[in-house]
Amino acid sequence: IKRTSRANQPIEFTDSAFGFPLPPPSHSTLIMIDYRFAVHVERAIYRLSHLKLANPKRSLREQVLLSNFMYAYLNLVDHTLHLEQQMLEKELAQ
Repeated sequence: IKRTSRANQPIEFTDSAFGFPLPPPSHSTLIMIDYRFAVHVERAIYRLSHLKLANPKRSLREQVLLSNFMYAYLNLVDHTLHLEQQMLEKELAQ
């Protein structure tokens, strides 16, 4: 989301899905790329995280851990798609 300089102006949305650029992959992200589950398992874990996060009785600490996991997973998926796109562009360029 891009904020305008004047008050009460409409909000402009950027290309980023989260409204802000994702940080570059960290060392832990690169380790996660090497030790990934199958895609269907990762998606099931992510869906289960949504269900667990929706529980109002869950403590704030657990909610933060779940949401951090979900952001890390989305960052990992985004980085993997970016790497695949770069490889495809290199193959097409040759």
